Amino acid sequence: MYLILVSIIIAILLLIYFWWSFRSRYITEDNTNYVWGKVQPRQNSADGKIIYLGYADFPSECAAKCRQTPGCKANTWHSSKFGEFANSCYGMAKPEQRVKEQGVFSGMYL
Repeated sequence: MYLILVSIIIAILLLIYFWWSFRSRYITEDNTNYVWGKVQPRQNSADGKIIYLGYADFPSECAAKCRQTPGCKANTWHSSKFGEFANSCYGMAKPEQRVKEQGVFSGMYL
């Protein structure tokens, strides 16, 4: 009886662990721009698929803004070296392109 109870508890804990790890999985793509040529500085895209999420000091802050925005599953952040785009955070449902660009950090929730 004791062994069955322990086995059930272990199985439940494993299910919770796997559910949590897959639910919050986030991958990053350093030096990759999902929004290249699709947005103007600090504006949503013309087609509405990419939204400006605001200023962010770090890529992780941009990712958190995306996580808190309904429908946002991917984001792009520009470092402080990008003039009008400096520290800009953009979010979208999914990336439609991946352009290699130094100092731009993108990521998505799976």
